[in-house]
Amino acid sequence: MSHLPLLLVHFRRLFLYEHYHFFPFVIAAFAYFTWQRWPARDSCNSIGTPKLESALVIAGFAFLAASTLAWSSWLTAVGAILTIGATLLHFGGRRAMPQLLSAWLLLWFLIPIPFRWDVRLIFELQTVASTAASYVLDFLGVNHLLAGHVLEIPHQQFLVEEACSGIHSLFALLAFGAILMVIWRRPWLHSALLLVSAAFWATSINVIRVVSVVAAFDWTGTNLSAGWKHELLGLALFGLAIVMLLSTDRLLLFLFDGPEPDDADLYANAESTFDRVSASSVVTPT
Repeated sequence: MSHLPLLLVHFRRLFLYEHYHFFPFVIAAFAYFTWQRWPARDSCNSIGTPKLESALVIAGFAFLAASTLAWSSWLTAVGAILTIGATLLHFGGRRAMPQLLSAWLLLWFLIPIPFRWDVRLIFELQTVASTAASYVLDFLGVNHLLAGHVLEIPHQQFLVEEACSGIHSLFALLAFGAILMVIWRRPWLHSALLLVSAAFWATSINVIRVVSVVAAFDWTGTNLSAGWKHELLGLALFGLAIVMLLSTDRLLLFLFDGPEPDDADLYANAESTFDRVSASSVVTPT
């Protein structure tokens, strides 16, 4: 029973990090998709994959045991997810596992990158955002100086860590893209490319955020780096990122599946087929 408090500690720690505030939506999505895709009662008794099920059970209990010894909430969360996977495989059966697998994979968004590599990633993205924003500001003719993560204009300095606090949108956008993949049942290659595009769009909107904050103050004196204006800017840009992510999904569908025929094409194809069938059915008199 010591694992439950550790699991609660894990969720509390996730809530302390702004870039993991999306985790309740991941839990809700997993619960919904599992309920929606759970097999019918007559197919629940289908035998699962014993070797995979045993491997998940062993790995899950190993992580849970290690978490007790090390008193690690991170190990507890990993062990709980592995155990949940074994449970789904045992009760859902082998036939249902492909449908439940995508929902189960969502749970891995609850596991922070180990060794604080997520913090290092955020730092690197801030470097990318500040450098790219500096190039854009040069193009716009905004007189500024870039020093590390600080963008300085006359009479004002902007720390990219503050002006670009929306860097956490990377993790939220990745989770949103993963949920879309589960909803629409996208193939694995399509899903991988969509997640890559989510990282690209998240970085792009943070560059736009930095440029908007600095340029708005330089041109109009409006401070968008704090307060409700900053929050409104963040929501608008995150909405833009979602729109671009949806557009990328449609582009991938076009590239992999080809354009969907419209009604005129369907009618023309049907008419052509009817003409061929009618011609072949004509009996020539002898």
